Amino acid sequence: SVVLIADSINSFSDIFASLAVYIGLKLSQRKPDQKFPYGYYKAETLSSLIIAGVIVFSGLEIVIESVQGIINPQPLKIPFIAILVAVISVAVSFLMSRYKQKVGKEIESPALLGDAKHSLIDVFASVLVFVGVLGSYVGYLSLQGVAGLLVSILIIWMGLKIGKNAVLVLLDATLNPERVEQIKKLALSVNGVEGVHEVRVRSSGPYIFSELHLETKKDLSVEKAHEISEEVEKTIK
Repeated sequence: SVVLIADSINSFSDIFASLAVYIGLKLSQRKPDQKFPYGYYKAETLSSLIIAGVIVFSGLEIVIESVQGIINPQPLKIPFIAILVAVISVAVSFLMSRYKQKVGKEIESPALLGDAKHSLIDVFASVLVFVGVLGSYVGYLSLQGVAGLLVSILIIWMGLKIGKNAVLVLLDATLNPERVEQIKKLALSVNGVEGVHEVRVRSSGPYIFSELHLETKKDLSVEKAHEISEEVEKTIK
């Protein structure tokens, strides 16, 4: 079954993706030190980029297998086992996706949430596998290859999407302009703040770092201005 081989390549890539998430999470928990004063939080984002690479690579491998299945379709030798494996694959992928999403939301981990999306795609991929195997069983032999090709397109698309987001975070891009405006409004709501400018926001793993310049009255003491800045920080947090 060419479509089951394609799905197995995708499942095998999940091992490396989950390993990358694990390593990234472990590194991101390290405390800031002299060499990395801003912490190791971006290690998690880097693991997301590795996941994206693994996903795209597995998708391309599936393309090769699927095209071969379209050009030279083969009848299934033991169709009932192939169908059973496809059904089990759907169930396992769904349960894994829900569990990863649940934990990812609890610990606010972008890498784990990205891996959950990967597992959710596996659900759709496994459904396509089931359709391909069933179609082959009833006589449409090339349907396996077509299903595998659809699986690969789905996988590559998600891999590129996760990779794009990871690259933007690593380059300190502002991914949420609404959050910048929200920070401005919160800062201006603090008594003593006359103006806010140069608000910079960047993601770093599960955390968001922001910098901003505050304007206060000129006759305020440094001590009082510092109190205001601390109040702004407290309010934004």
